[in-house]
Amino acid sequence: MATVINEKIETSVSIVDRELDYGINKDYLKQLNVAKLSDKCTALPDLEEVLQFFVTAEIGLAYATPAVLGGAETHIKRLCEYKLLSPEMERKYFEQLAYCLHYGKILHENSGSARELALLGDQYESLLEILTRSNTRMILSIIKPFVRQGWDFDELVSLGTESLLQSVLSFDVFLGYRFSTYFHTVFRRRVYRYMDLENTRNNRFVRYEHFDSHEAGSSSKADDPDLVCDAIDNLLDFLDEREAYIIVRRFGICRQVKHSLKQIADLMDISKERVRQLEQRALNKLRARAISTGLQDELLLEFA
Repeated sequence: MATVINEKIETSVSIVDRELDYGINKDYLKQLNVAKLSDKCTALPDLEEVLQFFVTAEIGLAYATPAVLGGAETHIKRLCEYKLLSPEMERKYFEQLAYCLHYGKILHENSGSARELALLGDQYESLLEILTRSNTRMILSIIKPFVRQGWDFDELVSLGTESLLQSVLSFDVFLGYRFSTYFHTVFRRRVYRYMDLENTRNNRFVRYEHFDSHEAGSSSKADDPDLVCDAIDNLLDFLDEREAYIIVRRFGICRQVKHSLKQIADLMDISKERVRQLEQRALNKLRARAISTGLQDELLLEFA
């Protein structure tokens, strides 16, 4: 029994070694675990045909003309750097992306050729880059009306980039509709969720202008801005220095100017994602403290 187990271990190790030797992308191997061709796809090409479909980002991407970009800002130029794919090429690339995942999953599960798996992985990376970069200009067209309403451009671009990559990975080309239709729906829904969340966050702490307009002599603690600040300061004492710094500037507590995640990230010299994580951790601490102390007046409304 021990001999059989050792043989299996040695076999699995050799497979991993071969995959590492061929430099197979780890993200590709991770994606193979969820790879699944739609039931709508009835005709599959041969593996050899898929392997012969050679494409690189340089071949697949078409650049926009300088005249179209004009004197646009640098970050806008990056979004509009590449042309949208034609419907035919878009479908072809998405089909090949699905085939790379499908055959890669079969090879990986059946300890197939590491060389073929590496070739499929290279194709997958190139196709993913083409499909992502060629659709980035759609982000700009979707967020335009929201930016005019005053929403932060960088926040929306960051949200759009993340949504685009997720949409490329989850899009099923064999259902018959265009990727642009799918992405518009996914991204707009995400923008609306983001807006709802931001509005909720902005309403968690009492607006101090509201206190200034209250009648003098009110006995409520919430009617006195100074008492409100003192009470919030007591809550913030339960946070570490970084968490308190983020919360105060994120929500404009005690007349501080409100900052976006990017602005705070620049001030602290950390990533925007790290700021978001610290903010969430701090809010969880504040929520727990408010509940334990019975703080249910207008200092804190609710934490989502």
